[in-house]
Amino acid sequence: REREAEREREWPALQFLSQFVPLTHLSKLSFFFPLLTDYAVEEKPSPISVRQQLEDGGPDPLVFVLNANLLSMVKIVNYVNRKCWCFTTKGMHAVGQSEMVILLQCLPDEKCLPKDIFNHFVQLYRDALAGNVVGNLGHSFFSQSFLGSKEHGGFLYVTSTYQSLQDLVLPTPPYLFGILIQKWETPWAKVFPIRLMLRLGAEYRLYPCPLFSVRFRKPLFGETGHTIMNLLAIPCILFSVCQYLKSPTARHFMIVPTCPSLSVAVTGASFFVFSGALKSSSGYLAKSSIVEDGVMVQISAETMDALRQALREMKDFTVSCGKADAEGPQEQIHVQWVADDKNVNKGPTALSLGQVFFLENDDQHNCLGDPADHSRLTEHVAKAFCLALCPHLKLLKEDGMTKLGLRVGYQAGSNGQPLPSQYMKDLDSALVPVIHGGACQLSEGPVVVELIFYLLESIA
Repeated sequence: REREAEREREWPALQFLSQFVPLTHLSKLSFFFPLLTDYAVEEKPSPISVRQQLEDGGPDPLVFVLNANLLSMVKIVNYVNRKCWCFTTKGMHAVGQSEMVILLQCLPDEKCLPKDIFNHFVQLYRDALAGNVVGNLGHSFFSQSFLGSKEHGGFLYVTSTYQSLQDLVLPTPPYLFGILIQKWETPWAKVFPIRLMLRLGAEYRLYPCPLFSVRFRKPLFGETGHTIMNLLAIPCILFSVCQYLKSPTARHFMIVPTCPSLSVAVTGASFFVFSGALKSSSGYLAKSSIVEDGVMVQISAETMDALRQALREMKDFTVSCGKADAEGPQEQIHVQWVADDKNVNKGPTALSLGQVFFLENDDQHNCLGDPADHSRLTEHVAKAFCLALCPHLKLLKEDGMTKLGLRVGYQAGSNGQPLPSQYMKDLDSALVPVIHGGACQLSEGPVVVELIFYLLESIA
């Protein structure tokens, strides 16, 4: 309710803004961005004035209008003993993209707001509008100088886990933190982002990684020719681990190393590599060794063939390491398949209409059926919903109902309240036949689906 009230407070200011700068042109303003204040807009805010307002450290962040549908909140914060710019977006959800947070460490005596962050937000919004979104451990790269250096390569995006979030300006979940990376680090962001993330954590002694960005720092990686990257980038690699990998049948496999002689219960590794070059004359069943921050397992060609076959058939597989004539327990590597028991999605699925949530239902005892059936149902419901409300768009916008929710069953509302009766008559006529027809085609029983729609200004 508080967030919706905040949105209602912002709406008159956005209407006021359109009197000065056409909303369809805002995305073209690269040198400056309008500053949104209480029911007023400063079209060309003074850099000195902006900096002074931020330094004064009021309770509320400054709000900048990046385009007709995208805002950015900015505040200077003290985060883990570092003075940082805190940039937060509001509006990415409408194009299926998680909101963004960038904590950028302030430079000594920095006087101007680093507007390159705004330009990058606008680019991410455009990319998402075209269907290209970034998720956890995703990346975006720069094609030109950024924040005063050509050595800044892009951002690595992560979700927060164990890091402190105290005093930060945070958007509505889901959201991602962008960490500035150097050009030498971009190959790792592409091929092996989890290793880059953990290496950043080791550098700044924050697990699993810092949430802040530091400009002009030295890259953590150099040439890749003499590192494990040279091996991981070639097609013959079987898999890398530390996170579950999706399999074609919605099951996952994981690798668990066990050694009875060690007291450590859990060992983390950035990757596992299986090499089939172990000779039978070596006297070993298999050999495991630590390579950089991962594990290399050398096995015979016959064992490699058996491992490949087990992966194709989605069967568990165990590799025993150590000498062939050794007595007693051996170190073992277990490749295990585990069922995916997640019947519902915890976050939104990005569609052109906005967001879709499949919710848990006590009446549905079995797992969800064919995903294609649910996609067709949600597509038909979304189309009917949009067609029914198209004649009312202007009135919905004037009433501040720019974010609409529809729960198939069905309920429709906005701002935490049901839609007024003037809209429900058209919705009933359009939705009831579609919902009843779609529900009859689902074999697993009733499915509770919630769809979120956004009314957006067109951007030229």
